Amino acid sequence: MSWTDLSEVYSATGIVPVLGAGLSVGSNLPDWSELLRRVARRCGHDVSSQLVDDLVRAGYGLPAVAGMLRAMCTSRAEFTNFVREELYRDFRRAFAGAPVPPPDHLVTFVRSHNRTLSSVAALCAVESHDGRTFHRNRKVKAIVNFNVDAVFREYVQARYRRALVRTIERPSKEPDRDRVSVYYMHGFLRFDEKADDPTKEASDKLVLAEHEYFDFFNNPTGLFNHTFLYLMREHRCVFIGLSMHDYNIRRLLHYSTKERVQAYVDEGKSVAVGKSKSLRHFAILKRHESDSVNIAVERSLEELGTRVLWITSFAEIPEQLGKMYESGGNSWSAVYS
Repeated sequence: MSWTDLSEVYSATGIVPVLGAGLSVGSNLPDWSELLRRVARRCGHDVSSQLVDDLVRAGYGLPAVAGMLRAMCTSRAEFTNFVREELYRDFRRAFAGAPVPPPDHLVTFVRSHNRTLSSVAALCAVESHDGRTFHRNRKVKAIVNFNVDAVFREYVQARYRRALVRTIERPSKEPDRDRVSVYYMHGFLRFDEKADDPTKEASDKLVLAEHEYFDFFNNPTGLFNHTFLYLMREHRCVFIGLSMHDYNIRRLLHYSTKERVQAYVDEGKSVAVGKSKSLRHFAILKRHESDSVNIAVERSLEELGTRVLWITSFAEIPEQLGKMYESGGNSWSAVYS
């Protein structure tokens, strides 16, 4: 399958971008491993970042390591505070330590350093007929965000001077038809003056530690599990900035695909036809140097109803998303340049 297939889906029915850590690292935010190394240094005078590497080498996954670090803290609130401070440490340094970067500075920084984020943000906007303002792009049905940072949300607000996205970080938040709903699956941490305000973020909903994963994914009727499964059933998802290694994401893809294949079989179609018709999602992945690895990845994701769109560099993403966007009849340069 090719990028042309994605453009056809976008122009015909729209998409749901699903965002991972690859969207945030260009904004001076650490990946999960580095974040835990930084947090480890805050957990006690005799604890170093080396502990995280040693535990990973000993066979522990990152959620288990996060749970151990949290157990070393005096409270959940202390652990969350460490996560917030270390998450935004280098991001704030880019703005001379300012707790809240001026909107124009944030736009300049992201457009210069994180073209992946700025291109996904551009998908949310459509230029008005008079060229003066922007409104919501209805081809983007919703966004699922597995990151906990607020940079994407704040950039959209700063770049387009309008609240084009609606942050859904807890069940009490309702969608807004004039804004793209962004579902924060693992919680939501702000960096501005509204940090720690439970009506504006969801620090209490962080899903980082192992037991939080157990509780989160063992609640099939909870908002985020239910919503993600619903979005996968009703729309075509495009995974951006995700390695597709995450066991839990793959499990939900399996459930969704299995249900759809069985529905086609119940209608009298063959399993092969059912699998072909259930191949509906897309994952943008960087090509591995081994062709055998690439083939194995493609086949495994096809079983999960997902087609791979290969890139050799993340710098390709804005151009490819731009072509997709313009297939819907709007100007990419108006929202991305």
